[in-house]
Amino acid sequence: MMKIEESRYPNTVYIEMDGELSESDVRNAEAFINDKYGGNQKLSGLIYIKDLEGTDADAFLSGSAVDLKHWKQYKKFAFVSNQPWVDLGSSVINWLPGIEVQHFDKAEINKAWEWIQR
Repeated sequence: MMKIEESRYPNTVYIEMDGELSESDVRNAEAFINDKYGGNQKLSGLIYIKDLEGTDADAFLSGSAVDLKHWKQYKKFAFVSNQPWVDLGSSVINWLPGIEVQHFDKAEINKAWEWIQR
């Protein structure tokens, strides 16, 4: 399940992932982005990952397609999770052009919000 909502900061969303991520979650996230930010407005986000157990490959690929579609809008993303693979994934994404990505442990969530706003 994925929850996406506007945060108290301008052009910044809060995304919470817990359990299985479905294609329906991905469609809802894309609709939210299109509705609130269109196709050009810059966007940052804090992604809080509780657990992604059971996420299927189709949902992952659909999510990647949405990211590619909106890539030029993305500015900064903070991934908050205590899972080591998230740190590795964040490091890889950070090498891609046009976006800043950083991983934070769950205890550092306030630090993650501060980083996004800089």
